[in-house]
Amino acid sequence: MERNILLVFTSPRKNGNTSVIAQAFCDGAQSRGAVVHRIDIGGKPIRGCLECYACCQDHQGCVQKDSLWDIYANFHLYDAVVFAGPVFFGGLPAQMKAFIDRLFSLYPGGGSKDSALLMTAEGGEETGLGGMSNLEAARLGYQTALHYIQWNIQGIVIATHLKSYEDALRCEARREAYELGRRMGG
Repeated sequence: MERNILLVFTSPRKNGNTSVIAQAFCDGAQSRGAVVHRIDIGGKPIRGCLECYACCQDHQGCVQKDSLWDIYANFHLYDAVVFAGPVFFGGLPAQMKAFIDRLFSLYPGGGSKDSALLMTAEGGEETGLGGMSNLEAARLGYQTALHYIQWNIQGIVIATHLKSYEDALRCEARREAYELGRRMGG
């Protein structure tokens, strides 16, 4: 049975470093027969969760009818959701965070899904606040959110020290993303 994977691309640069890692994932998944549906939300106006709980009261989904409305309406079609984006100030990019926070409107009843995180960073594991590295903070934010919605994390790939597009083409994380795609693809 072919797997349907939603790739949520959150970088504002459609052809930057993140696109290289995301494409490697897609190539891996497609090599195993999966169908990957990529949506680019990096430049779309997306609001964060209002914490109004209307979705819990009427179970009609989120009251906000923005760019995420159509995506969530078809969410049941996907077996897995993969997030791809750059690390911003030691955390998830705003569009990715808003997308994840708004998943609240799908639960209960949103179903368990497989998921993965693909991120890129110009730097490395520099120490941030409290001794935690900037990249560890991004990983932890993703893992915590998925713990609450009870999704299955299949892998996290973070490509570091990407000063140029050519660096992304040559990095080890590109191979890791491809292999993660193969595992999730079939």
